[in-house]
Amino acid sequence: MISNLSNPLLQIVALATIGALVGSLINWAIYRWGYQTWSFSPWSRPAPGSQARKLWDRIPIIGWIGLRRDTPIHGSIFWIRPMAIELVWLVGLPCFFYWEIQGGLVGFTVRPDLKLGEIWFWGHSILVALMFIATFIDLDQRLIPDRITIPGTLIGIVIAGLFPSFRLPELVNGLQTQPLVENLSFMSPDTVSSWQNTTVGCFVGVCIFTIWIFALYPKIIPSRLHPSSLCFMWASMRRFWKYKSLKMHQHFRRQAMFLTGLWGVGLILLPLAWQYLPGNTESLFGSLVGVGFAGLLVWLIRILGSHALGQEAMGFGDVTLMAMIGAFLGWQAALLIFAFAPFAGLIVTFANFLFTRDNELAFGPYLCVSALGVLLFWSNVWPWAANGIFAVGPMLLIGVLSIALILFAAMLCAIRWSKDRAFENATPD
Repeated sequence: MISNLSNPLLQIVALATIGALVGSLINWAIYRWGYQTWSFSPWSRPAPGSQARKLWDRIPIIGWIGLRRDTPIHGSIFWIRPMAIELVWLVGLPCFFYWEIQGGLVGFTVRPDLKLGEIWFWGHSILVALMFIATFIDLDQRLIPDRITIPGTLIGIVIAGLFPSFRLPELVNGLQTQPLVENLSFMSPDTVSSWQNTTVGCFVGVCIFTIWIFALYPKIIPSRLHPSSLCFMWASMRRFWKYKSLKMHQHFRRQAMFLTGLWGVGLILLPLAWQYLPGNTESLFGSLVGVGFAGLLVWLIRILGSHALGQEAMGFGDVTLMAMIGAFLGWQAALLIFAFAPFAGLIVTFANFLFTRDNELAFGPYLCVSALGVLLFWSNVWPWAANGIFAVGPMLLIGVLSIALILFAAMLCAIRWSKDRAFENATPD
C-alpha cells in the first residue's frame, strides 16, 4: 500500500497524515472508552462555562491549540498530553514504517520483502495503538476496558491466521553471506513439530479459545473453590441471561450474549481454518498459544498474589491485556515482556510522577512499555533469550516457571505475615 507510492516524500506525507489521524483516534478512545468521560475532549459535550465546540477543534494537533481557551476551566496543561500523543504518531509512524521495511526486527541484517515489511508494520502499528489507549486509560482510571483487549485479541488471531509471515522473525545463520530469516514458531528455538497441523492441534486451539471466552464471561467467582461454589458460579453465569431493568445487569447480559455468539463463531471458523488453510495453521496455533500462555501466566500471578496478600494484587484487565499482546507477538515474547515489565515500570513511574506527582500506578502501562521495548529491540533480545532462556527446552522451562510461581507466592505470604506481625506489635493492648 504505502510502498506502492514511488516518491519517498509522498510516503512520508501519507504516513504522517495517517499518524496524526491515528493519534486523534487514540485520544478519542482514551476519553470515550473508559468508565469516566472527560468534558475537555473535542468530541464531548463542553463543560459549563466553556465555549461550543468548533469544527477545527477536531483537527489533529491544531485543534488542541485552539482548545487552550478552556485553560481557566480545566487547568493550564490539560491540552499538552493529547497534543503530544498526536505529535508522536505524526512523527513516529513514518519512522516506524522505515524501521520495519529496512529490517529493524532483524537488526537491519536483511531487508525483508516490501510486502512482508508492510505486514509487520500494519500489524504492529495496530498493537502499539491499542497499547497506547490501554496505557492512558489505565493511568487515568486504573482500568483496562474489555472493548480494547477483546477486539485486539481477535485482531491478533485473525492477522496470524491470514498472514503466516506476520510472526516475529528469528535470524538463522546470521553470520553467513546470505543470512536466513525464519518466522518464530510456538516451538522456537526448538525444531518445529507437525502435530499442531492435525486434528489434535485444532482441538487444542479450540480449547484455548474456549477457555479465553470462559475467562471473559460475566460470572461471580467465589472466594473458596469446592463443589457447591462451582455450582454457584455456574448459576451466576445463567443469571445474567435473565432480563432485569438494572443498567449493570443489562451490560452483563449484552456481554454474555456477545461472548456466547463469539464462541459459536470461533467453534465454526477455527476448524474451517485448519481444513482449508493448512499453510496458516502453524501461525494461527502460535497466536492461540500466545493468548493462552500470556493470559494464564498473569492470571496465576493475580490469583497467587491476591490470596497471599489478602487483597487484589493485579486487575483482570492486565490478564486480558497480556492475552492480547500474546496473540500478536507469541508466547515467547510475552514471557520476556512480563519479565522486563518491572524494569519498564521504573521509567513509567518516574515519568508519571514527574508530570502528575502521582506515585501510584497500575501494572498495565508497565506491560505496554515493556512490549514496545521488546518489539523495538527484538533483534538483540531474541538471540540472547533463545540461547539462554529457551534453550533449556519447554518442559524444563515450565518446571522453572512453576517453581518461580511457588517461590513468588511464598514470598508474598512472608510479606503479609511480617506486616500482620508488625501491626499486632504496634497495636496497643
